[in-house]
Parts: sequence; C-alpha cells; structure tokens
Amino acid sequence: MDLAATIALVCSLIWGGVSPEAAVYWATEPTATERAEQWDSLAECESTSDWAINTRNGYYGGIQFHPTSWRAVGGTGLPHEWPRLEQMYRAERLFALQGAHAWPGCHLYSGKLPHWFRPLDKLAGRS
Repeated sequence: MDLAATIALVCSLIWGGVSPEAAVYWATEPTATERAEQWDSLAECESTSDWAINTRNGYYGGIQFHPTSWRAVGGTGLPHEWPRLEQMYRAERLFALQGAHAWPGCHLYSGKLPHWFRPLDKLAGRS
C-alpha cells in the first residue's frame, strides 16, 4: 500500500464511515468548516437537517439527492445510508457540476438560502 492509500485509509477510519476520498477532502479543505456550515443550512431547508431521511419521494438524505445525481458524483448505495460528511462531499462534487440549480426548491424559493449559495459559487469559480 502506497503512502497516499495509507493516508486515505487512516482518514476514512478517523472520519467514521466516510469514503477515503471524502475523508481526505474534509481533512485538507482549507474552508471545510465554512462549507460544512453552508451544507448544514441547505439540509435544514431540504430535510429539516435529517441526514438519514428517506422521504419516499425519490430523494434521499439531508441534502435530498436523487439517486442518479448521487451516482454521477461517485456515490454508492443511497445517500441516506451515508454519514453527513459523505453527503456533503458528494454535494460539493455535484455543486461543481451544476451549481445551486441542483437544489431548486431551497435555492429558488427559500428567502434565507441564496445568501450562502453566492459564496459557494465564488469558491467554485462561478459568478
């Protein structure tokens, strides 16, 4: 096992059930705390912060992923089966592909959320 694989394995064990790539991402992302708070805000709107929710409407987890979107960003199983940080990591990847439009309900209709999508857009290099 090379050093990078060893580090990924150790990080995934420390971070509790997340994939190795998610563990390394959150351990090395300089704005991790700010970004996690922003995803928590979205989860409050999308699922009342229930990261294990299966709403039975085709969307799953705290950020209400559709299984197709989840798989498109490397997720396996269903989102609500994974811990909060794994869901946030996959949301980061989905955001890089689609921007805030991946969450139209809270992005377009909630007056409290657009303020945090703008900083995420800037961090992702969007305007």
